[in-house]
Amino acid sequence: MQSSTDSAQIILNRTTKTLNRMIKFYVAHKTMKYIHSQKTGDWENLEDELHNSYPIKGVRVRN
Repeated sequence: MQSSTDSAQIILNRTTKTLNRMIKFYVAHKTMKYIHSQKTGDWENLEDELHNSYPIKGVRVRN
């Protein structure tokens, strides 16, 4: 039988993993939305723009 401390740690680990996956999904979604809305007609300069003055900000959950 697991102690309440062990159960709390399992819940914390699963919550942290889930939040990290959600953040990765959010960043991927925002990136694709940006590319689609801004670069549909100007796709030739996309690579240069993503490397110069990078327009996408990072996201993170602090615990």
